[in-house]
Amino acid sequence: MKLLPGAPRRLSSRGEMLNQVFNLSVFVGNMVVREHAVVTIQPTIPTNIAALAGCGVMTSVGAVFNAAKLEPGSTVAMVGCGDIGLSAVNGATPAGASHIVAIDTVASKLARAKEMSATETINASHVETLEPVKELTEGAGVAFFFEAIGLNKTAEQCSAVLPPGGVATIVGLIPIGTKIELRRADFPGDRKIQGTGMGGNRFRVDMPRLLESWWQVRLSLDMLICGTIKLEEINAAFAKLKPSAPAKQLMDFGVA
Repeated sequence: MKLLPGAPRRLSSRGEMLNQVFNLSVFVGNMVVREHAVVTIQPTIPTNIAALAGCGVMTSVGAVFNAAKLEPGSTVAMVGCGDIGLSAVNGATPAGASHIVAIDTVASKLARAKEMSATETINASHVETLEPVKELTEGAGVAFFFEAIGLNKTAEQCSAVLPPGGVATIVGLIPIGTKIELRRADFPGDRKIQGTGMGGNRFRVDMPRLLESWWQVRLSLDMLICGTIKLEEINAAFAKLKPSAPAKQLMDFGVA
């Protein structure tokens, strides 16, 4: 692969111009990228694991370590158990969380969260608010809250479960133009509500470190993979992206 300083783009086999998503990716077998988008990893790391780490896992685990700066012994709540939320649950364990509450509306995703170290789960299809989080923590709430769906409703509810000094990190992409309303009572007590982009990562430092954590069996990235598809199966793969779908489908380009 040749690295060029200009804007990365290429022609498809039909002569169409293909542009990268966020200057990061596109559905082709080969691509030209800027040099600063490349990082060296150990050759012992399988390509399927490395592929996971580049976006979703980096965003979520980075949110735990870099953005929220989760402290050992802390209680955690995660809303949304897709691959982003599951990765945050995954990262909260090596960060030292003592209690992890996973929240979603799909039972299979909650079961996966339990397998990935969540200590408690809440099926949100049966409740209107996040009050069950306080019940599970005997009224104390959680010191660290992560929103991984991108809904203003769940972002607005986070302060209800934060104790004084608690931190809520909005990882999900709330649609542009959507407003979040907070009550006056949400602000006292040094509560903090923040957003994050790509987990505040330092790519060339955090990528090797994250993959090393997987190598040391501190992160269970393998459990995020639900299957492998070929490029020609991409439309069917998109159709599977339903609320009840498993976490990650990887595309196999036949590269060793």
